[in-house]
Order: sequence, then C-alpha cells, then structure tokens
Amino acid sequence: MKSIIFILSLITAVNAWATEKGRVYLVTPSEQVKLGSEFYVDIQGDNLPALYGVDLKLEFDANKFEFIDQNPNKEGVQIEHGNFFDNDSIFVLHNSAETVTGTAAYVVSQVAPANEVKGSGRIAGVKLKSINRTGLAHITIASAQFGTKSGQLKEFALGPALLFDFKPEYQVPEQPQQDTHYTTAILLFCLLLFAIIFIWFIRRDKNKP
Repeated sequence: MKSIIFILSLITAVNAWATEKGRVYLVTPSEQVKLGSEFYVDIQGDNLPALYGVDLKLEFDANKFEFIDQNPNKEGVQIEHGNFFDNDSIFVLHNSAETVTGTAAYVVSQVAPANEVKGSGRIAGVKLKSINRTGLAHITIASAQFGTKSGQLKEFALGPALLFDFKPEYQVPEQPQQDTHYTTAILLFCLLLFAIIFIWFIRRDKNKP
C-alpha cells in the first residue's frame, strides 16, 4: 500500500514539474466582440526553457471570422511574428492561414549564430475579423512543438480554446500594446535625439562671439 502511495505521489510530482516547465496559451483583450470588427489574438509562452524554433498549428471557425494578412508583400495570409524569438535571425518554414479549412500553421526557426531564447514572451499574433455572423466561434492551439538548437523536440501544456461571442451591441476590442523591445527602442532613440540637440545648442552658444 505504501509503495502504491509513493508511486502515485511520484507521478503527481512529475506531472506538476512538467506543467511548471512551460505553458503555451492564447490571449485576447475580450471574447465579447462587436459584430463586424477587427481584433487580435496572441500566442503567449510562459516559463519556457532554451528553445530555437516552433511548429505551431491553430484551428478556428472559418465561417465566423477571417484572418487578416499581416504581410501583404508575401503570398498567402501571414501570421505576425512575436517577440519571443529573435526576428532578426528567424527563418520561416511555413506561415499561412487557410480560411477554407479553418486551420493555420506557423513554423519558424532561428538560424546560426543566434542563441537559444528562453523565458516568457509573445510567440506570434493573429489579427482576425468578425464576418457579420452572430453567435459563438472558437480558436484553439491544435498543437505546439518546439525545438532546441541541438535538435531536441519539446512540448508544453496548452491553454484552453478562446470562445468568442459576436453581437452588434459589444464593444470593439482594444488594440494590442507595442512589444516591449520596440517601445524601448523608440524611447532610446528619443533620448539620443534629445542629447544631440542639447549638445548642438551648447556648442552653438560657445561659438557665439
């Protein structure tokens, strides 16, 4: 009896450890969306170990909303890159949404000499639009398989599906905030510009007769 209790405790501990190791889930400002409006859904990763790429698949109700292309310069309907992976060193193997079948795939990998990334962040994002049909519609992560730089495959706990309700009386969801690294870059640029102007004024005053 004690052996059985010990084994069950061990299994519970292992499962808890695996769950804590990482999590991938969907985030959106509101699941109550004004009919006919546009809104965003982010694929978020939390507490992820060192990784190098991802093979992500989504499923959605194609008869209730459509994907909005995030890169018109490329053929097909593109999913937006997040800030978890290094976008300057990313190679896209597959990135498309099929509105007929209600599926989407996002397969990317970093390339050398980029380092592995870990922690939490926005893996990717999709912009959707309600197509003027009231009622409920879902979007879910069908699968998410990650790879390390050495070629190991890893999977993590997946969050539940988002269930949207479209009605004319609902509000248009808020626009997503800018990625932290992008906002920081703008702030640093503004500070640098201010410093250049400040130095220019000082030098101009010194050169005055």
